[in-house]
Amino acid sequence: TLARWLGGAGLRDLRRDACDRFNAAIPDRSDVEYSSYAALRPINEIPLLFRRWAKVIAAEEGADNDGQVSVESAKWGDFKGTLVADHLELLGWNLNRRHKPQPFDHIQFYRNLVSSAAVRCGPAAEP
Repeated sequence: TLARWLGGAGLRDLRRDACDRFNAAIPDRSDVEYSSYAALRPINEIPLLFRRWAKVIAAEEGADNDGQVSVESAKWGDFKGTLVADHLELLGWNLNRRHKPQPFDHIQFYRNLVSSAAVRCGPAAEP
């Protein structure tokens, strides 16, 4: 397909075996705090463009997903929870308004995330 031709190398880097090799070669740093969120939508609410992939992911991993990433695969470090959104909604795109009149509020989510990080890190040091 066109997506494979345009993003072939990048898409190959996202395969499970490539991710396993990356994770083995690049260990987590002890001085870094890792946290993650996952996202999911029922397959019938995922945009048609990604529904096929959502079904493949569900069949392969037996898991809920956002149309691109399974919930289990998204977990890393301190897992914060699962958001009700498809993969594109995390970026602020809603391609499926008919099924989701109240889409995921990505702006509020990222504002809260930044506020939470700022509280944990404290005031910025002055030069």
